[in-house]
Amino acid sequence: PLLPGRRRAMNRAAKFGVPLVFFCVAGLYGLQQFVGQKYERMDKQVRSMSERRFELQEEHKKLMERFGSDDFELKPLPPAPDDDGDDDDDEDD
Repeated sequence: PLLPGRRRAMNRAAKFGVPLVFFCVAGLYGLQQFVGQKYERMDKQVRSMSERRFELQEEHKKLMERFGSDDFELKPLPPAPDDDGDDDDDEDD
């Protein structure tokens, strides 16, 4: 014995509420898949960069062993010479 108004309200809830809940759940699932792929792609890129960095370190070690680190001496660069010429462009009279 539901009242006609009450039946209409339940019908309305089923008519609008069920699709709303369905789209919310489907949207959350879709966003999860989309964002998950984004982070998986970023993770893959970071892993490849770290592997490459590791490979570069190995290559550097191989080259240092090949050429030897005792063949050269580190020297500081001499300071740049000062130009004491007439570069004074401020004196435009």
